[in-house]
Amino acid sequence: MTQFKMDQFWKFLVFILMFGLSLIWNAIGGACATAPAPTPVLAPAPAPPVPTDYYEPSEEIGIYSMLTSWNNSGTNTSALLPTWPLSHNHPCNYTFPDKVRKWFLCSINAVNIGNLTGLDHKLYNMNILFGTNKSGDVELVGELPLAIRNLTNLNYVRIAGHPRLSGPLPPNMIKAFPSMTSLSLTNNNLSGNITVSPTPFFHIDELDLSSNVFTGTPFCQDRAANFTVRSLNFSVNEFSGTFCGDDSSTTLELLDISYNQFTDVKISILGQSDNVFPLKVIYAQHNHLQSFPSELLKLPLLEEIYLDSNNISGILTFPDVSTVSSALRLVSIVNNNITEIRPSTTSPSLFDESSIRISDLVFLGGNPVCKDARKSDLLRTVCRFNKSSPIEDLYIAPSKIPEIISACMGGVALVALIITIFFVRNLMKKIAIIRKFKYELDKKDVKPNLYSYTELKAATQDFQSTNILGRGGFGVVYKGILIDGSKVAVKRLLKAKKDYDIQDFLNEITVISKIKHRNLVQLKGCCIKEDQRILIYELVDNMNLASILRGDSNEDHLDWGSRFNIILGIARGLAYLHEEIEPPIIHRDIKSENILLDKDLNPKIADFGLALLLPSLDDGETHINISKIAGTMGYLSPEYATYGQVSTKLDVFSFGVLVLEIVSGRKNIDNNLPMEQLCLTLWAQRLHAKNEMLKLVDKSLKEVTMTEDTTIKRVVEIGLLCLHHATARRPNMSDVVAMLIGNKEIDHIALHEYHETYIQEDSSTSSQSIPSIGSWTLSHS
Repeated sequence: MTQFKMDQFWKFLVFILMFGLSLIWNAIGGACATAPAPTPVLAPAPAPPVPTDYYEPSEEIGIYSMLTSWNNSGTNTSALLPTWPLSHNHPCNYTFPDKVRKWFLCSINAVNIGNLTGLDHKLYNMNILFGTNKSGDVELVGELPLAIRNLTNLNYVRIAGHPRLSGPLPPNMIKAFPSMTSLSLTNNNLSGNITVSPTPFFHIDELDLSSNVFTGTPFCQDRAANFTVRSLNFSVNEFSGTFCGDDSSTTLELLDISYNQFTDVKISILGQSDNVFPLKVIYAQHNHLQSFPSELLKLPLLEEIYLDSNNISGILTFPDVSTVSSALRLVSIVNNNITEIRPSTTSPSLFDESSIRISDLVFLGGNPVCKDARKSDLLRTVCRFNKSSPIEDLYIAPSKIPEIISACMGGVALVALIITIFFVRNLMKKIAIIRKFKYELDKKDVKPNLYSYTELKAATQDFQSTNILGRGGFGVVYKGILIDGSKVAVKRLLKAKKDYDIQDFLNEITVISKIKHRNLVQLKGCCIKEDQRILIYELVDNMNLASILRGDSNEDHLDWGSRFNIILGIARGLAYLHEEIEPPIIHRDIKSENILLDKDLNPKIADFGLALLLPSLDDGETHINISKIAGTMGYLSPEYATYGQVSTKLDVFSFGVLVLEIVSGRKNIDNNLPMEQLCLTLWAQRLHAKNEMLKLVDKSLKEVTMTEDTTIKRVVEIGLLCLHHATARRPNMSDVVAMLIGNKEIDHIALHEYHETYIQEDSSTSSQSIPSIGSWTLSHS
């Protein structure tokens, strides 16, 4: 009998321990999951072209009329432009004060294309940026004047953040500019209907009318509008009725009509080939849609559709799986009034409980059908709010724990109970963190993707060393292939400090994930598992710049045209980080290894924003103590290396070093070279002083033309100017871009100052060392 009691006792103890372990296992399983893809951020405007003296007289009249109209309405534009002459001086050739440039920027480019038909043809290309009211310096008041239509060569317009700018658009304004590529009128108080005349044919890349009070039913009344668009944003307005995209959708990739009063969405693809409709993402949440628009799932390239918080009710029936876009990965119908779901009669496997596809596609959280979610595996799978939501009933409800605890008896059982309570407490804390994060994430405009740790282990073959793409001061990068076949770069960061708040890390990741530019590597998302932090980036096809310059890849040697485009692309990427983002993002580690090249040799800057994560990471394994400094020897500016002073000018200095490396095809510091060539920056200075800069050029660059010789000399001077010892004398990256494309002259006075500071006679160098660079003294070994 005693033996029987002991057996029962030990069985009970094992049960308690297994129960605690099961809670921990489920908590870990739910800690990392995926979330809906973030709302795409539109690419920044293209760089302004080279200005000339050519312009249409109507453009001068148009701009002045616009400013006069706004001035009469209460906008004090005349006070900001007191010296603007009216006669024979186009405003785009006027040098505005810095304060004005924040809200008014325009440039004109005229290209003479020759006497093709006996006439002198000129092509006019004009970019204009009006009224981005970030700092409150200037507020536009009144209505958009009709005179804006006189600017027929407008290429880019952005008027944003002016709540007192109201009234309708000038009649047929959208088609008034044949050369327009981007029209953004977001976050104003504009109203009225949007109409488009049938002629002429018109295409625009980006049309953003979000956050206004426009009404009516756009485009449906304009069936013969002859109008196409790539990115259309009508969100946060008062549009109503049926949204029709029949004619405008042949080039449409992104559609955002969220937060309106639309009752239906119709995009007809009858009789069209598969490649006609490139639409990938539809945002239609927070409208008055009555039924599920299943026809949209047939769009051949559709990836995501958001229909949350509408009036979709009744039975949800999916179409035959064979008719659904093969690219489809998310259908969010959260917070509607769906009471039942049914599979297609021709393809019941779409709702088969074992189907992985449906569990990764449909989200029905907040619908009446989910009140009985525990009754079937299918409902538990689809009744989620997003990909980060755990599948229902993954863990035992906390309310049942006291019932189990009350059955514990004896001293050993008490110990088991204490251990279980400890684990359960940690479990509840982890669940609270996850819930808090999801709550905070839902409030953000742009949400990073969250990937599960299991998914990333599978993608990288359990982080196999054969998949390593590179190592750096922040961690190791692996090549990964996700379950949908897409290729990614998985960066496994150093372990996080134990006392660092997970929310701070996620806040920084959210900031970085908003940044999108053609010369920056795109952050796709992240994963958090205990003290591990993992970032997921787009995979850039080619190798990094260092490998190609040093001949470590199979790529042919870069010609000068490719090298110049790489330099210009890097400059534009840095200018975007420094001057288009508030607050600016400082890279701190610009070097050739952090410049990736795609298949067309376009440069993309990697690891930008990682400096924001420095406080969260354990610095025990970095190449430089990141609690004090981040960067790579040879690229550090003197003030940063010596005093830790951080500003955008330290990136400018590193860029200058990188320019010289791209021109010469060698490392900045190379102990295998003769003493006078050991340090690239000092050697370049000596050659510049002797007007022998072409000796710096990579020997693999053959057949360089005279025009290219001139360009190379100019680029070298720009690189040297970026190395100026005084931070104030180094140019901003936007000025570097302007100098590279010929819009701005090089500051030769500052360049001469740099010579005076750094150039030393060869006799001053010993056989053991060379002159110092800022605070660094380089010894020959």
